[in-house]
Amino acid sequence: MQAPRIPKMFGIYTKKPSQFEYTPRYYDERKEKLEKRIAQIKKEVENEKIPTNTSEYSNSAYQSRIREDWQNNYSRRNNTGMINKRVIIYIGILLALTYYLFY
Repeated sequence: MQAPRIPKMFGIYTKKPSQFEYTPRYYDERKEKLEKRIAQIKKEVENEKIPTNTSEYSNSAYQSRIREDWQNNYSRRNNTGMINKRVIIYIGILLALTYYLFY
């Protein structure tokens, strides 16, 4: 014969559920670029406040800025080319489907 059991409503012998901790992780490329750009602009503003005799330092800041702008323009041009190719492929697929269905 078994010993009488204590009812579970008292909660003495029941296990508590484990805690669930979830920290969402999200990578935002735009935000990272924006923060980088803001830090660079702040650095340039601070450098403009400090008078320097060497023109190399100010030129390097402008060169990096121009280089970054060129890279951004290149990536935009590259993306638009890919988008145009994708649209042409979709149109081709639609034309092939309509030809197949109606002829």
